[in-house]
Amino acid sequence: MPTLDRPNRRWAPPSVRSLAHDRRTRPVLAIALISISLLALRHERDRAHTLRDAWSPSHDVWMTTDDFPAGHRLEPGDVELRALPSAALPADPVNASPVGQRLHQPVGEGEILREQRLRPGDRSAAGSTVGDGRGAVAITAPSPHLEPGDRVDLYDVLTGDRVAAGGEVISTIESVALVAVADLDISRVIRSLATGDVVSVLVG
Repeated sequence: MPTLDRPNRRWAPPSVRSLAHDRRTRPVLAIALISISLLALRHERDRAHTLRDAWSPSHDVWMTTDDFPAGHRLEPGDVELRALPSAALPADPVNASPVGQRLHQPVGEGEILREQRLRPGDRSAAGSTVGDGRGAVAITAPSPHLEPGDRVDLYDVLTGDRVAAGGEVISTIESVALVAVADLDISRVIRSLATGDVVSVLVG
C-alpha cells in the first residue's frame, strides 16, 4: 500500500501573546508579574535604605581648623569634632582626642585627621612626638618633675656650658625625663652625661 507522507511538525513553545489570550494562564501570568514587580520594589527600597544609612551623619571625626606643617603639636583650637557620613570617612580616622600629639605629616584646613598623620605605623607615640631632625635623651628630672611639653635648656653640670637649647620634654617616669633635642646637640649631651650629668632649666 502506498504510504502517505505526513508533514514533519516540530513542537514550539507558546508565545507570551498566546498565553495572555489563554484564559487558563491569565491568572498565572498576573501573579508572576506582580511577584516580579514586588521583588524589584523591595530591591530598590533596600538599596535606598543602604544609601541613606551610608550618608547619614552618624560619626564624629576630628578635623583640622587650619593648615599645619609636620612637627606641629596640636592645640585645642587646632581641631574640632564634626559629624560626617560614614561613606565619607577614611579607613583610619582618629577616634581619641589628638590634642597634644605632634603631626608626623602636614595637614590642610578641614582635613579629617588620620592615624598616619600623627605617627607612622612602626613608631610608638613617644617616638612620633620626637619628630624629624631631633633625638631623645633621658636625663634626671629636677624636683618638682617636669611635664610633657615643657621647654628646657640643658647645661653641663661640671662646666656650666649649655649643651642643648630649646629641648622638649616628651615624657616623664618618676625622676627620669625623656627630652627631645636637636640632632646637632645630641653628641654634646651624650658627652656631658658620660663625664658627669646635665641639669635642665625650664624656659619659655
